[in-house]
Amino acid sequence: MLRRISVTIVTLLIAFTFALGYVSFNAPIKNNDQSNNTDINDDMAEQFSPPLVFDEDGNFTILHLTDFHEWMGIEKTIGVSVQDTLKPILESYISDIVNTVKPDLVVLGGDNIFSLSYIYDYLNSIALNTYKRFAEIFEGLNQYWTLTFGNHDSESASDKYDFLDAIKDYPHFIGGVESGKYHTTCVVKAAEGESDYVSNFSIPVYSNDKSSVKYNLFILDSGSFDYVEKDKGYRSIRQEQVDWYASEINKLNAGYGGVIPSLMFTHIPFPEMFDVYLAGGGIGEYTNLSPSYEPSNMLNECVKQGSTRGIFFGHNHSNSYTGFYKSGESKIMMGVTPCAQALSYDDATSIMNARVVIINDQGGLSTYITKGRSGEPYKQQILIY
Repeated sequence: MLRRISVTIVTLLIAFTFALGYVSFNAPIKNNDQSNNTDINDDMAEQFSPPLVFDEDGNFTILHLTDFHEWMGIEKTIGVSVQDTLKPILESYISDIVNTVKPDLVVLGGDNIFSLSYIYDYLNSIALNTYKRFAEIFEGLNQYWTLTFGNHDSESASDKYDFLDAIKDYPHFIGGVESGKYHTTCVVKAAEGESDYVSNFSIPVYSNDKSSVKYNLFILDSGSFDYVEKDKGYRSIRQEQVDWYASEINKLNAGYGGVIPSLMFTHIPFPEMFDVYLAGGGIGEYTNLSPSYEPSNMLNECVKQGSTRGIFFGHNHSNSYTGFYKSGESKIMMGVTPCAQALSYDDATSIMNARVVIINDQGGLSTYITKGRSGEPYKQQILIY
């Protein structure tokens, strides 16, 4: 009799344990605060909180600022006077244009710094502190941002690895030498004596409900001068970067069962920008162009993959031309963003430029150049894909 009771008790305990487990896996999970009715989906959403998402209308705005040529030091007759801030007109411009445009992401387009003295840079870490100041400004604005490097970023006493290490832990910066939760990094070694290709980031933009990737942003380091054959000019994107780009596209497409649209930001224009201008039909002003001295395979790969809708460059300070590169049935928007450079610490008159790019979760794309602080399209010109 006792044995039968024991078996019955054990059976009831097993059944109770099973039932309790079933409830714990299927019932809504509550917080300790009984007044909070957050369920498991909200808890998961809080844990998975990508910084870049489309708004409720399905739009996402990018502000492209390039060629600051900034360095927190003033050259004197003898020596350099080290400063605590960027040039005042640039700091106020960044604040004003961010508050006016209200972008979801700011992309710095390269030549963000320009070291005026290797010795003083080495002794005072001026370039490194300039990058930290960028980060402090964007933190103060609660603004997500990322960057690519240009040819001048590799000319200071600190290298591009140092810059990324210095800013990677700022909460609003997206990027770094290592891959993170919401970006993937690829570092490509250059030839001996050359500058490595460090700022290669793949950054997803999620749907408003954070359930899927709707767009992807590629930030690419275009390298620097050809230091071996200096008369050739600027180097081009490497094949390793092209292969990485293709692999990222393929992973996204496989993960979401279709072609995920994307944008690309890099510094030195592709030689094919000549073709874009000659084709006509674009907007903006075409001035000097100093592209890579040889084509890379990147543009061909972009056409082949059918993902990238737009590619935007810096480097040529007064050029603002934006048009379409066409190959067969494919077309890719390509444009140069003019500079946002302040000329000196007492400069009060420089007119700085920016590019606004607006994408939507259906794959759409539009862009315009804005001059000064209004945030409005210059000459009312907007190019739509």
